[in-house]
Amino acid sequence: MSSVETTESGKKKNEVNRNATSNSNQDDDEYGDVLELDCDLRGLHLTQPRCEAGSQGVQRAVPAKMHTTTPCIHSLELSDIAKRPVYLKLENCQATGSFKDRGIGHCIKQAFLRGHTRVIAISAGNAGLAAAHAATTLGMPVSVVVPSTTLNLLVSRLKREGADVMVHGDTLKQSTVFGTEMAAANDAFLAHPYDHPDIWEGHATLVEELKEQLPTRPAVIVTAVGGGGLIKGVLLGLEKVGWADSVATVGMETEGTACFNASKKAGKIVSLPEGAMKSIARSIAVHRPAAALENDLKNPLVFSDVVSDTQAVHALCRFADDHRFLVEPAAGAALAFVYSGLVHNLIKNRAIPWTPESPVVIVVCGGNSVTLDLIDEWKRRFLSNNNNGVNNNDKH
Repeated sequence: MSSVETTESGKKKNEVNRNATSNSNQDDDEYGDVLELDCDLRGLHLTQPRCEAGSQGVQRAVPAKMHTTTPCIHSLELSDIAKRPVYLKLENCQATGSFKDRGIGHCIKQAFLRGHTRVIAISAGNAGLAAAHAATTLGMPVSVVVPSTTLNLLVSRLKREGADVMVHGDTLKQSTVFGTEMAAANDAFLAHPYDHPDIWEGHATLVEELKEQLPTRPAVIVTAVGGGGLIKGVLLGLEKVGWADSVATVGMETEGTACFNASKKAGKIVSLPEGAMKSIARSIAVHRPAAALENDLKNPLVFSDVVSDTQAVHALCRFADDHRFLVEPAAGAALAFVYSGLVHNLIKNRAIPWTPESPVVIVVCGGNSVTLDLIDEWKRRFLSNNNNGVNNNDKH
Protein backbone atom coordinates (compact mmCIF):
# COMPACT_ATOMS: atom_id res chain seq x y z
CA MET A 1 0.00 0.00 0.00
CA SER A 2 1.38 3.45 -0.89
CA SER A 3 1.91 6.22 1.64
CA VAL A 4 -0.89 8.18 -0.02
CA GLU A 5 -3.30 5.30 0.44
CA THR A 6 -2.22 4.95 4.09
CA THR A 7 -2.88 8.64 4.73
CA GLU A 8 -6.29 8.48 3.09
CA SER A 9 -7.14 5.39 5.13
CA GLY A 10 -6.13 7.21 8.31
CA LYS A 11 -8.35 10.15 7.43
CA LYS A 12 -11.31 7.85 6.84
CA LYS A 13 -10.69 6.10 10.18
CA ASN A 14 -10.54 9.44 12.01
CA GLU A 15 -13.75 10.51 10.30
CA VAL A 16 -15.45 7.29 11.44
CA ASN A 17 -14.33 7.93 15.03
CA ARG A 18 -15.62 11.52 14.95
CA ASN A 19 -18.96 10.32 13.64
CA ALA A 20 -19.15 7.67 16.35
CA THR A 21 -18.43 10.27 19.04
CA SER A 22 -21.16 12.58 17.83
CA ASN A 23 -23.83 9.90 17.51
CA SER A 24 -25.02 8.99 21.00
CA ASN A 25 -27.81 6.73 19.71
CA GLN A 26 -25.60 4.03 18.22
CA ASP A 27 -25.04 0.66 19.90
CA ASP A 28 -22.56 0.49 22.78
CA ASP A 29 -20.27 -1.85 20.81
CA GLU A 30 -19.47 0.89 18.32
CA TYR A 31 -17.64 2.92 20.94
CA GLY A 32 -14.87 0.38 21.43
CA ASP A 33 -12.29 2.58 19.63
CA VAL A 34 -13.41 5.96 20.93
CA LEU A 35 -10.74 6.70 23.53
CA GLU A 36 -9.98 10.37 22.81
CA LEU A 37 -12.38 11.65 25.43
CA ASP A 38 -12.08 14.41 28.01
CA CYS A 39 -11.44 12.17 30.99
CA ASP A 40 -8.57 10.63 32.94
CA LEU A 41 -8.21 7.00 31.96
CA ARG A 42 -5.06 6.07 33.94
CA GLY A 43 -4.96 2.42 34.76
CA LEU A 44 -8.54 1.77 33.69
CA HIS A 45 -9.79 -1.11 31.55
CA LEU A 46 -11.91 0.09 28.65
CA THR A 47 -13.38 -3.09 27.24
CA GLN A 48 -16.11 -1.84 24.89
CA PRO A 49 -17.00 1.10 27.18
CA ARG A 50 -20.43 2.63 27.14
CA CYS A 51 -20.80 6.33 26.47
CA GLU A 52 -23.01 8.35 28.78
CA ALA A 53 -23.71 12.06 29.15
CA GLY A 54 -21.57 13.64 31.85
CA SER A 55 -22.54 16.52 34.10
CA GLN A 56 -21.97 19.05 31.28
CA GLY A 57 -23.69 16.97 28.62
CA VAL A 58 -20.36 15.75 27.19
CA GLN A 59 -20.25 12.14 26.06
CA ARG A 60 -17.81 10.21 28.26
CA ALA A 61 -16.56 6.67 28.29
CA VAL A 62 -17.85 4.49 31.10
CA PRO A 63 -15.06 2.00 31.84
CA ALA A 64 -15.95 -1.65 32.10
CA LYS A 65 -14.26 -1.52 35.51
CA MET A 66 -12.90 1.36 37.53
CA HIS A 67 -9.80 -0.33 38.89
CA THR A 68 -6.55 -1.88 37.72
CA THR A 69 -5.86 -5.61 37.88
CA THR A 70 -2.93 -5.52 40.29
CA PRO A 71 0.07 -7.87 40.48
CA CYS A 72 0.16 -10.78 42.90
CA ILE A 73 3.79 -11.69 43.54
CA HIS A 74 5.53 -14.43 45.48
CA SER A 75 7.69 -12.98 48.27
CA LEU A 76 10.80 -15.03 48.93
CA GLU A 77 11.70 -12.86 51.93
CA LEU A 78 8.34 -13.18 53.67
CA SER A 79 8.08 -16.86 52.75
CA ASP A 80 11.37 -17.48 54.53
CA ILE A 81 9.99 -15.87 57.69
CA ALA A 82 6.60 -17.62 57.53
CA LYS A 83 8.08 -20.99 56.55
CA ARG A 84 5.41 -21.29 53.88
CA PRO A 85 4.55 -19.51 50.62
CA VAL A 86 3.58 -15.85 51.01
CA TYR A 87 2.05 -13.85 48.17
CA LEU A 88 1.56 -10.11 48.03
CA LYS A 89 -1.49 -8.56 46.36
CA LEU A 90 -0.09 -5.15 45.44
CA GLU A 91 -3.04 -2.80 45.77
CA ASN A 92 -0.56 0.05 46.18
CA CYS A 93 -0.26 -0.24 42.38
CA GLN A 94 -3.79 1.02 41.78
CA ALA A 95 -4.09 4.31 39.87
CA THR A 96 -4.57 6.34 43.07
CA GLY A 97 -2.31 4.17 45.19
CA SER A 98 -4.77 2.05 47.19
CA PHE A 99 -7.41 -0.67 47.04
CA LYS A 100 -10.09 2.01 47.37
CA ASP A 101 -10.15 2.34 43.58
CA ARG A 102 -12.04 -0.94 43.48
CA GLY A 103 -14.90 -0.26 45.85
CA ILE A 104 -15.23 3.51 45.66
CA GLY A 105 -14.77 3.45 41.90
CA HIS A 106 -17.46 0.82 41.42
CA CYS A 107 -19.81 2.61 43.82
CA ILE A 108 -19.49 5.96 42.03
CA LYS A 109 -19.86 4.32 38.65
CA GLN A 110 -23.15 2.76 39.77
CA ALA A 111 -24.30 6.13 41.11
CA PHE A 112 -23.43 7.73 37.77
CA LEU A 113 -25.40 5.11 35.85
CA ARG A 114 -28.38 5.78 38.14
CA GLY A 115 -28.32 9.44 37.12
CA HIS A 116 -26.33 11.17 39.87
CA THR A 117 -24.38 14.17 38.63
CA ARG A 118 -22.34 15.26 41.66
CA VAL A 119 -20.31 13.46 44.32
CA ILE A 120 -19.45 14.36 47.89
CA ALA A 121 -16.95 12.07 49.57
CA ILE A 122 -15.82 11.73 53.16
CA SER A 123 -12.27 10.60 53.71
CA ALA A 124 -9.06 10.77 55.67
CA GLY A 125 -7.18 10.25 52.41
CA ASN A 126 -7.35 7.10 50.30
CA ALA A 127 -11.12 6.96 49.82
CA GLY A 128 -11.16 10.61 48.82
CA LEU A 129 -8.46 10.05 46.21
CA ALA A 130 -10.40 7.14 44.75
CA ALA A 131 -13.63 9.15 44.77
CA ALA A 132 -12.00 12.14 43.10
CA HIS A 133 -10.39 9.96 40.44
CA ALA A 134 -13.60 8.06 39.68
CA ALA A 135 -15.82 11.14 39.64
CA THR A 136 -13.55 13.20 37.40
CA THR A 137 -13.12 10.22 35.07
CA LEU A 138 -16.90 10.20 34.66
CA GLY A 139 -17.17 13.98 34.37
CA MET A 140 -18.81 14.55 37.74
CA PRO A 141 -17.84 17.45 40.02
CA VAL A 142 -16.58 16.13 43.35
CA SER A 143 -16.05 17.59 46.81
CA VAL A 144 -14.09 15.74 49.49
CA VAL A 145 -14.57 16.46 53.19
CA VAL A 146 -11.51 15.59 55.29
CA PRO A 147 -10.68 15.94 59.00
CA SER A 148 -8.01 18.40 60.09
CA THR A 149 -5.62 15.52 60.84
CA THR A 150 -5.31 14.66 57.13
CA LEU A 151 -1.75 14.92 55.86
CA ASN A 152 -1.03 17.96 53.69
CA LEU A 153 0.43 15.74 50.99
CA LEU A 154 -2.92 13.94 50.68
CA VAL A 155 -4.81 17.23 50.49
CA SER A 156 -2.51 18.27 47.64
CA ARG A 157 -3.08 14.98 45.85
CA LEU A 158 -6.85 15.34 46.23
CA LYS A 159 -6.70 18.73 44.57
CA ARG A 160 -4.57 17.34 41.74
CA GLU A 161 -7.21 14.66 41.18
CA GLY A 162 -9.72 17.45 40.62
CA ALA A 163 -11.48 17.53 44.00
CA ASP A 164 -12.77 20.54 45.88
CA VAL A 165 -11.31 19.83 49.33
CA MET A 166 -13.10 20.95 52.50
CA VAL A 167 -11.46 20.49 55.90
CA HIS A 168 -14.03 20.04 58.66
CA GLY A 169 -13.70 18.57 62.16
CA ASP A 170 -10.86 16.84 63.94
CA THR A 171 -12.13 13.29 63.37
CA LEU A 172 -13.61 11.29 60.51
CA LYS A 173 -16.85 11.08 62.50
CA GLN A 174 -17.18 14.87 62.55
CA SER A 175 -16.33 15.06 58.85
CA THR A 176 -18.98 12.43 58.14
CA VAL A 177 -21.73 14.42 59.86
CA PHE A 178 -20.84 17.53 57.89
CA GLY A 179 -20.48 15.70 54.57
CA THR A 180 -23.78 13.90 55.01
CA GLU A 181 -25.61 17.17 55.63
CA MET A 182 -23.90 18.80 52.68
CA ALA A 183 -24.81 15.95 50.32
CA ALA A 184 -28.46 16.12 51.37
CA ALA A 185 -28.58 19.89 50.91
CA ASN A 186 -27.05 19.70 47.42
CA ASP A 187 -28.79 16.56 46.14
CA ALA A 188 -25.38 14.94 45.66
CA PHE A 189 -24.34 11.32 45.87
CA LEU A 190 -22.61 10.68 49.21
CA ALA A 191 -19.59 8.42 48.66
CA HIS A 192 -19.03 6.75 52.01
CA PRO A 193 -15.44 5.54 52.54
CA TYR A 194 -16.41 1.95 53.35
CA ASP A 195 -20.06 1.34 54.25
CA HIS A 196 -22.01 0.60 51.05
CA PRO A 197 -22.92 -2.66 49.26
CA ASP A 198 -21.53 -1.38 45.95
CA ILE A 199 -18.20 -0.73 47.68
CA TRP A 200 -18.03 -4.31 48.96
CA GLU A 201 -18.97 -5.57 45.50
CA GLY A 202 -16.05 -3.63 44.04
CA HIS A 203 -13.60 -4.92 46.64
CA ALA A 204 -14.74 -8.49 45.97
CA THR A 205 -12.98 -8.32 42.60
CA LEU A 206 -9.68 -8.63 44.47
CA VAL A 207 -10.47 -12.24 45.39
CA GLU A 208 -11.71 -13.00 41.89
CA GLU A 209 -8.30 -11.90 40.62
CA LEU A 210 -6.52 -13.98 43.24
CA LYS A 211 -8.27 -17.10 42.03
CA GLU A 212 -6.76 -16.52 38.60
CA GLN A 213 -3.32 -15.50 39.87
CA LEU A 214 -2.49 -17.96 42.66
CA PRO A 215 -1.13 -21.45 41.96
CA THR A 216 -3.44 -22.94 44.60
CA ARG A 217 -6.15 -21.99 47.06
CA PRO A 218 -4.74 -19.85 49.91
CA ALA A 219 -5.01 -20.72 53.57
CA VAL A 220 -5.55 -17.13 54.67
CA ILE A 221 -5.93 -13.62 53.27
CA VAL A 222 -4.56 -10.87 55.51
CA THR A 223 -5.85 -7.30 55.29
CA ALA A 224 -5.68 -4.11 57.27
CA VAL A 225 -9.01 -3.09 58.80
CA GLY A 226 -10.39 0.37 59.40
CA GLY A 227 -14.12 0.61 58.83
CA GLY A 228 -14.18 -2.90 57.41
CA GLY A 229 -15.04 -2.25 53.77
CA LEU A 230 -12.06 -4.20 52.45
CA ILE A 231 -12.48 -7.26 54.65
CA LYS A 232 -16.22 -7.26 53.94
CA GLY A 233 -15.45 -7.22 50.23
CA VAL A 234 -12.91 -10.01 50.65
CA LEU A 235 -15.51 -12.14 52.45
CA LEU A 236 -17.97 -11.47 49.63
CA GLY A 237 -15.31 -12.39 47.10
CA LEU A 238 -14.62 -15.66 48.91
CA GLU A 239 -18.29 -16.53 48.53
CA LYS A 240 -18.23 -15.67 44.84
CA VAL A 241 -15.29 -17.97 44.06
CA GLY A 242 -16.39 -20.83 46.34
CA TRP A 243 -13.71 -20.37 49.00
CA ALA A 244 -15.86 -19.12 51.87
CA ASP A 245 -15.76 -22.41 53.80
CA SER A 246 -12.04 -23.05 53.44
CA VAL A 247 -10.10 -19.76 53.36
CA ALA A 248 -9.58 -17.69 56.51
CA THR A 249 -9.25 -13.93 56.76
CA VAL A 250 -7.22 -11.96 59.28
CA GLY A 251 -8.00 -8.31 59.94
CA MET A 252 -4.96 -6.39 61.21
CA GLU A 253 -5.08 -3.12 63.15
CA THR A 254 -2.74 -0.98 65.20
CA GLU A 255 -3.16 -0.22 68.88
CA GLY A 256 -5.36 2.82 69.10
CA THR A 257 -7.37 1.96 65.95
CA ALA A 258 -8.58 -1.51 66.91
CA CYS A 259 -12.37 -1.15 66.68
CA PHE A 260 -12.67 -4.38 64.66
CA ASN A 261 -10.65 -6.30 67.24
CA ALA A 262 -12.80 -4.92 70.06
CA SER A 263 -15.93 -5.89 68.13
CA LYS A 264 -14.61 -9.39 67.41
CA LYS A 265 -13.91 -9.94 71.11
CA ALA A 266 -17.34 -8.62 72.08
CA GLY A 267 -19.13 -10.61 69.40
CA LYS A 268 -20.94 -7.48 68.30
CA ILE A 269 -20.17 -4.10 66.77
CA VAL A 270 -18.72 -1.74 69.36
CA SER A 271 -17.35 1.79 69.18
CA LEU A 272 -14.05 3.09 70.48
CA PRO A 273 -13.95 6.41 72.30
CA GLU A 274 -12.69 9.01 69.85
CA GLY A 275 -9.93 10.01 72.25
CA ALA A 276 -8.62 6.44 72.24
CA MET A 277 -7.71 6.51 68.54
CA LYS A 278 -4.04 7.39 68.73
CA SER A 279 -1.90 5.82 66.05
CA ILE A 280 0.17 6.90 63.07
CA ALA A 281 -2.01 4.59 60.94
CA ARG A 282 -4.45 7.39 60.15
CA SER A 283 -6.08 5.70 57.19
CA ILE A 284 -7.56 3.01 59.49
CA ALA A 285 -8.37 5.32 62.41
CA VAL A 286 -12.11 4.58 62.54
CA HIS A 287 -14.00 4.44 65.81
CA ARG A 288 -16.61 1.90 64.68
CA PRO A 289 -16.65 -0.77 61.93
CA ALA A 290 -19.49 -1.16 59.44
CA ALA A 291 -22.67 -2.61 60.93
CA ALA A 292 -22.79 -5.12 58.05
CA LEU A 293 -19.86 -6.98 59.69
CA GLU A 294 -21.98 -8.00 62.69
CA ASN A 295 -22.62 -11.56 61.49
CA ASP A 296 -19.06 -11.95 60.20
CA LEU A 297 -17.71 -11.41 63.73
CA LYS A 298 -19.04 -14.86 64.63
CA ASN A 299 -17.44 -16.55 61.62
CA PRO A 300 -14.78 -18.99 62.94
CA LEU A 301 -12.64 -18.30 59.86
CA VAL A 302 -12.53 -14.55 60.52
CA PHE A 303 -9.65 -13.57 62.80
CA SER A 304 -8.39 -10.30 64.21
CA ASP A 305 -5.05 -9.20 65.59
CA VAL A 306 -3.40 -5.97 66.69
CA VAL A 307 0.17 -4.71 66.42
CA SER A 308 1.91 -1.69 67.85
CA ASP A 309 2.90 1.31 65.76
CA THR A 310 6.49 0.14 66.28
CA GLN A 311 5.72 -3.20 64.65
CA ALA A 312 3.89 -1.51 61.78
CA VAL A 313 6.84 0.83 61.14
CA HIS A 314 9.33 -2.01 61.36
CA ALA A 315 7.27 -3.96 58.82
CA LEU A 316 6.98 -1.12 56.32
CA CYS A 317 10.72 -0.42 56.58
CA ARG A 318 11.58 -4.08 56.06
CA PHE A 319 9.15 -4.18 53.14
CA ALA A 320 10.86 -1.18 51.52
CA ASP A 321 14.18 -3.04 51.78
CA ASP A 322 12.78 -6.37 50.61
CA HIS A 323 10.44 -5.23 47.83
CA ARG A 324 11.36 -1.61 47.08
CA PHE A 325 7.92 -0.17 47.75
CA LEU A 326 7.01 2.63 50.15
CA VAL A 327 3.75 1.81 51.91
CA GLU A 328 1.77 3.47 54.68
CA PRO A 329 1.43 2.25 58.29
CA ALA A 330 -1.92 0.56 57.61
CA ALA A 331 -0.19 -1.67 55.07
CA GLY A 332 2.60 -2.09 57.62
CA ALA A 333 0.04 -3.48 60.07
CA ALA A 334 -0.96 -6.16 57.56
CA LEU A 335 2.65 -6.97 56.68
CA ALA A 336 3.47 -7.24 60.39
CA PHE A 337 1.35 -10.40 60.46
CA VAL A 338 4.42 -12.11 59.03
CA TYR A 339 7.27 -9.73 59.89
CA SER A 340 6.39 -9.77 63.61
CA GLY A 341 5.77 -13.53 63.69
CA LEU A 342 2.03 -13.56 64.34
CA VAL A 343 1.60 -16.04 61.50
CA HIS A 344 3.31 -18.70 63.62
CA ASN A 345 0.78 -18.24 66.45
CA LEU A 346 -2.05 -19.01 64.05
CA ILE A 347 -0.24 -22.09 62.76
CA LYS A 348 0.63 -23.29 66.27
CA ASN A 349 -2.96 -22.90 67.47
CA ARG A 350 -4.20 -24.85 64.45
CA ALA A 351 -6.90 -22.26 64.01
CA ILE A 352 -6.62 -22.59 60.24
CA PRO A 353 -6.51 -25.90 58.28
CA TRP A 354 -2.96 -25.34 56.97
CA THR A 355 -1.07 -27.52 54.55
CA PRO A 356 2.61 -26.90 53.72
CA GLU A 357 1.62 -25.68 50.26
CA SER A 358 -1.24 -23.40 51.38
CA PRO A 359 -0.10 -19.83 50.79
CA VAL A 360 -0.60 -16.75 52.89
CA VAL A 361 -1.84 -13.75 50.92
CA ILE A 362 -1.19 -10.26 52.28
CA VAL A 363 -3.13 -7.39 50.76
CA VAL A 364 -0.69 -4.46 50.49
CA CYS A 365 -3.49 -1.96 50.82
CA GLY A 366 -1.86 1.35 49.90
CA GLY A 367 1.09 3.67 49.60
CA ASN A 368 -0.28 7.19 49.87
CA SER A 369 0.25 8.38 53.44
CA VAL A 370 4.00 7.94 53.26
CA THR A 371 7.11 9.80 52.17
CA LEU A 372 10.82 9.29 52.76
CA ASP A 373 10.74 12.13 55.30
CA LEU A 374 7.86 10.48 57.18
CA ILE A 375 9.68 7.16 57.25
CA ASP A 376 12.76 8.87 58.69
CA GLU A 377 10.56 10.48 61.32
CA TRP A 378 8.88 7.18 62.20
CA LYS A 379 12.25 5.40 62.41
CA ARG A 380 13.58 8.01 64.84
CA ARG A 381 10.41 7.82 66.90
CA PHE A 382 9.86 4.06 67.01
CA LEU A 383 13.05 2.28 66.00
CA SER A 384 15.84 4.47 67.38
CA ASN A 385 16.42 2.21 70.41
CA ASN A 386 17.26 -0.76 68.19
CA ASN A 387 13.74 -2.07 68.64
CA ASN A 388 13.23 -4.16 65.54
CA GLY A 389 9.49 -4.45 66.05
CA VAL A 390 9.62 -8.16 66.80
CA ASN A 391 8.77 -8.21 70.46
CA ASN A 392 6.70 -11.04 71.80
CA ASN A 393 5.94 -8.98 74.88
CA ASP A 394 4.20 -6.28 72.84
CA LYS A 395 0.50 -6.10 73.40
CA HIS A 396 -1.40 -7.83 70.62
